[in-house]
Amino acid sequence: MHIPADLIHKVRLPAGAVVVGADSDWPFYGEIATDGDWMVTELGFQGLTPGHDRQLYAVNIITGVSRHLADHQAGGSVANGRVAWVDPKCTYFAGDGEPETCTAWTLHLMDLATGSDRVVATGPITEGVGSTLWAYGDEWFHAGVEDVMPRAELSSDTLAYSTGDLKHGFTLHLLSISSGSERTLALGGMIQKMRWVGEDLVWVEATDWHVGGYSPDYSGTRLMLLRGGMGVAYQIGSNAASLRADSTSIVWQHFDGQFAIFRSSPPDWRPVVLGPIPSEADLDFTNDEPQISISDGWTGWSDTDSVEDGPAHWLAHLEAYVVLGPRDSEPRVVHDGCYLSGGWLFLVTRDKHAQPTGFEAVRLADLH
Repeated sequence: MHIPADLIHKVRLPAGAVVVGADSDWPFYGEIATDGDWMVTELGFQGLTPGHDRQLYAVNIITGVSRHLADHQAGGSVANGRVAWVDPKCTYFAGDGEPETCTAWTLHLMDLATGSDRVVATGPITEGVGSTLWAYGDEWFHAGVEDVMPRAELSSDTLAYSTGDLKHGFTLHLLSISSGSERTLALGGMIQKMRWVGEDLVWVEATDWHVGGYSPDYSGTRLMLLRGGMGVAYQIGSNAASLRADSTSIVWQHFDGQFAIFRSSPPDWRPVVLGPIPSEADLDFTNDEPQISISDGWTGWSDTDSVEDGPAHWLAHLEAYVVLGPRDSEPRVVHDGCYLSGGWLFLVTRDKHAQPTGFEAVRLADLH
């Protein structure tokens, strides 16, 4: 796909920041959350202590104004000029910087225009759980065990977040940002991933718990829907290993001995096989699989099978990024593409050694 230069916006990153993944054969791994103006993602910083060399930032795509959110790995949700994130307090392994022990969490809500930061909730981290699906999820795992922590997701005026533990059960909180009122719902299990689709809330909930051994573990999940953020939640899918969403639909990965990738949309939310994406294309950067992202009816994924092998050194191999537009019958290759989110196609920029360094962005509305 040819993209005219005048459509490309160069994203100005904070000083010293580079794309996460610049030290690997993949041009980018992770997620980018956007509300159309702000992008929230982890950025890499070379020379810092392991565990603090990946930090969470919000960056205005056009102006380059940035807000530092966390000095370690974390994920954020952004909507209507606000960002929410769960900030864990952890110690880290010296070698790879992965979390070793996490003891507490804080849920933040920030107004990105002013930088005003509000602490919504806090709590301890006392449990870890394992899963037979853990290798295919996109959460924070170390040594095969996932810390039991809240999940948070923003809509234009509602912050949805989960709290709880295995002993006391789990609760979904729906906080109205404008009024301050909050309603709660009892959950059937721990939320692994959560997304708003318009006014509907969808989440992946852990099931089939087994207690004993090194840590409790679960062997299944259910995909849950809360229409309009009201009423009673009900199940729309099972064995969902991950979840992506845009303003009109969700994409999720079903695992039952083999993978299948589905798209579900209101009003009936009936699962439809998503093609022509190969079923082995993973939604997440786990086990060296490509990840899928969606926005405004577009789907994008990295495809190592569509290009010939690169230079002999495996770090120099760069895969192709392909997109499938709403009116496309076949995927199109986008040179240096990496992610779709919030009405934008994100590209990586490279230095003279072809290593990824920064981001560029193109509005999907400008592409044909």
